[in-house]
Amino acid sequence: MRFVCEPLQAWTPEAARYDIVWVQWCMGHLTDADFVPFLRRCVVGLKPGGLIIVKENNCAEGVVLDKADSSLTRSNDTFLALFEKAELDVRKVALQRGFPSELFAVRMYALAPRA
Repeated sequence: MRFVCEPLQAWTPEAARYDIVWVQWCMGHLTDADFVPFLRRCVVGLKPGGLIIVKENNCAEGVVLDKADSSLTRSNDTFLALFEKAELDVRKVALQRGFPSELFAVRMYALAPRA
């Protein structure tokens, strides 16, 4: 196991090092312009058969800006469009269960590089 503390905009993984790149509750701090290149760099870091896991809050539609911390909450459709731009296939989507209904929905996406 290896933990890396570095801005997502700067992180470039070692090629073919990881079975899984897990990204949780931090993509809201990336612009769309940084989001797609970050995912493409993650692909380079995957071993054959590796996956990228993204776990993030989802709003109902579009994008919601949180002015307090300047983060973005994206809708499921927005995430899917960004994954498409990054040329990733969505292998599985799961909705987090048991969260209070007044909070944003939370989804986990298992992503694989296109063959």
